[in-house]
Amino acid sequence: MKIVGGIDPGLNGGIAILIANHPVVYDIPTIEIEINRKKKRTIDVKKMCEVLAQFKDQKVAIGLESVSARPGESVVASFNFGKGFGYCEALSVAFNFEVLKISPAKWKKAYPELVASDKIEEIRDEIKALRAQSKSLTRAADKMDAKKQISSLARKLKYHAKDAARELAKQMFPEIADSFKLKKHDGRAEACLIAHFLKDHYDELV
Repeated sequence: MKIVGGIDPGLNGGIAILIANHPVVYDIPTIEIEINRKKKRTIDVKKMCEVLAQFKDQKVAIGLESVSARPGESVVASFNFGKGFGYCEALSVAFNFEVLKISPAKWKKAYPELVASDKIEEIRDEIKALRAQSKSLTRAADKMDAKKQISSLARKLKYHAKDAARELAKQMFPEIADSFKLKKHDGRAEACLIAHFLKDHYDELV
């Protein structure tokens, strides 16, 4: 397998193609459309097609991150992610790429830095303590306040993990470290890590 790729299919996601261990990264291309006089961002299917078409005549295996609906996530967010996943899968199949769906839990397990650190454990302990405390609360206002605090900490945990992914990608792919320097580049970083995971674990996944 000479070429492997990774795709984080969210609107803020990324695409990474490893050619003989040399990564090429792209943001998921998006476009603004107007629906009921409101502007909404969606995947630019035409540009996505152009990105993937560069590799259409080669043997490519794509690791596509597969995420189920998460607790507390809005219906709109879940729908948008599902739509993005569908576009990425359909275009990859159209170009005759081999598509392997990989859950976040599976690929992140290969990178302990993303799932276990002092900071991550600290945030998890705070969430655990708040959940235990909320069970004894009786006032609706107090329960709502605890719920908001838990949601805030969950977001903090998510952002910390994304920052950790960018730092890890910088270390693993120093030749393109500048591609991960901004917080918004977490999708590129995760796509690179997915691609690298697929390269190392391909035989176990097929």
